[in-house]
Amino acid sequence: MKQFLSKFTSNTKTIGSNMLWRNGKVISEYDKRIDSTAFLKDFPRGAYTTMRTLHRINVFQFMFHMHRLIHTTKQMIEKEKNENSLKDDHMNHVEFIEEDGYPFSLLMNDDAQGFLAETKRMLGKSILEYSLTIDQKDLKEVIQKQDSLEGMDELKITMLLVWSTKYDRFDIYSHITKLENRPKHAITVDIRKGSRTHLANSKDSHWILERDQLLEKKSKSSNEVLMCEDDGTVREGLSSNFFIISSKDKKVITAKEGILYGTVRRLLVPTEEEIGNSENQHQTTILNEGEYIEGNPNLKDLLDWKEAFITSTSRLVLPIEKFIIEKDCIDNNENLQQNKQYLLESGKLIEENNHYIYQLPSTEQSNALYKKLFAKMQEMSCRVVDNNEF
Repeated sequence: MKQFLSKFTSNTKTIGSNMLWRNGKVISEYDKRIDSTAFLKDFPRGAYTTMRTLHRINVFQFMFHMHRLIHTTKQMIEKEKNENSLKDDHMNHVEFIEEDGYPFSLLMNDDAQGFLAETKRMLGKSILEYSLTIDQKDLKEVIQKQDSLEGMDELKITMLLVWSTKYDRFDIYSHITKLENRPKHAITVDIRKGSRTHLANSKDSHWILERDQLLEKKSKSSNEVLMCEDDGTVREGLSSNFFIISSKDKKVITAKEGILYGTVRRLLVPTEEEIGNSENQHQTTILNEGEYIEGNPNLKDLLDWKEAFITSTSRLVLPIEKFIIEKDCIDNNENLQQNKQYLLESGKLIEENNHYIYQLPSTEQSNALYKKLFAKMQEMSCRVVDNNEF
């Protein structure tokens, strides 16, 4: 393992805001310039999840993230029995898991209480170390003095779980960095041919490599790439859930099948228990029954899209004001030809080189949902830095 980690470490002091822990122990030589994307690309394939803090000492939707990590791991282990490519990814790294890795029994127990307690302890300790190392801020002292934490930067936490079925052990890597600021205004997004339905509700780190082809085509002004299937269906983004608001009845419409159920989606609409038990299963969602429809948004209904927005851990609810649509998503779809001609003639759809531009008329309802979600964040966060453990 030390030989593998050597390409992520530096003998000289590096300037950056990235740090890495293995099983709760900081890798002090980790090159602080290596961000979470590069970390996930180059480390062994595994289950991962990305979280955010709230006021530095809480993690938003912590239990949901942990149950999704467990769910993805179990799914991947099951697939590993039948898929050689996945099996090879792990067999190539059996020596990566050392004897001090965690036993599988910690992960596979039905209630997973031991795993949840250990990950919570690890994250609390890691956030303390990060704050002291990167910010020169002793969180223990801040909390004990009851000083305000609201001015501190929020953190992005990427947790990767890798394993060896041969040795029945697993490691947990925690990458922590500063969370990028959420855009203050409505955004532009790309719509391009693609899909991740083969992964559905599993967060497999191999997706970070798969999505590169689409990311390379992302427009400079774009915040996200939404994936369009052959029939015009737009289920989700590369790192977000996607919603539209119908001009007919103002109902929110979002895909239900073939997607990754995100933490923010779960707060907007009820989510069936696809990823096991988690806290507040019967919580009240922001959207009530009758205010939403779980069905696939489709470009053939583009005229009915009054508003649209994406959701993710970092973006929360982020309204969309403009789509940059790859021509192939419209030109090669028979269902869209009649609407395409009307849209072009009306000036609502603008043709430019290899894409179309479509401007949405409103963001009012999306902004209202963001405000409601923001007010709910504290309630849906778990404190991981506990002053009782100091």
